[in-house]
Amino acid sequence: MKAESRTPLDHDQATTIVLQAISAVAPDVEDELPDLDHTIDFFEEFELDSMDHANVMTRLWETTGISIPEREYPSMRSVNTLAAYLEAESTSAGKDNE
Repeated sequence: MKAESRTPLDHDQATTIVLQAISAVAPDVEDELPDLDHTIDFFEEFELDSMDHANVMTRLWETTGISIPEREYPSMRSVNTLAAYLEAESTSAGKDNE
């Protein structure tokens, strides 16, 4: 069975999707997102809890169709890490369908 067809994401697109997911889950931090260092742990920076973390992951899946395994959650705490994961997965899914 072939993987679901996805349009590959570039890093900027993936970053935008991650920032939108954070904003949707924690709208009170939206004004701080433009100045956020994309390499830091944004959950710690914004004092988000484990439910917020799970909700961001769910939002990313709903938006992209890319599921991030729970075992990966501990390492998925910066915008850059999440964006890189989405970019890589979207690209590999596209190659699977060629």
